[in-house]
Amino acid sequence: MLKKIKDERLMIKNLKIIRVAFLVQTIGISIILVKDFIDEKAVFGSPLFFVLIVTVLVLNVMSMPISLEYFEPKKKSVLNSYPKILFISALIGVGMTFLYLFLSPDRSVMEAIIAGGILSVCFLFSFSILYFIQKKRKQDLDE
Repeated sequence: MLKKIKDERLMIKNLKIIRVAFLVQTIGISIILVKDFIDEKAVFGSPLFFVLIVTVLVLNVMSMPISLEYFEPKKKSVLNSYPKILFISALIGVGMTFLYLFLSPDRSVMEAIIAGGILSVCFLFSFSILYFIQKKRKQDLDE
């Protein structure tokens, strides 16, 4: 039976080992995807591409609270107002739609709207997480 690690030095060392293993895994997946791209295989339809995107997404979402612990805004941040976050996300989506139409005139308008909508939702999701984590942190500090 394994005992739970209670020594902080060993816990930090274990976390560093996990970080190195994650880095090796990410580099390996990236190399396989680049090789598939060079061989002209379907990279974006590959399960490895999906694993890479989900892994990076989970890593970023889980590290947001840690990053916000060290984030001290010197002036009023955009993250303080949720309507501003909604507006910026919508503006990014509309900008992406027009950019998509401008750079790819042979594509349909519906594809451009879908691409802009997806980008808008992605920005809204990440900014919303940051907003609610920061709001909760301020409430905890006030108590």
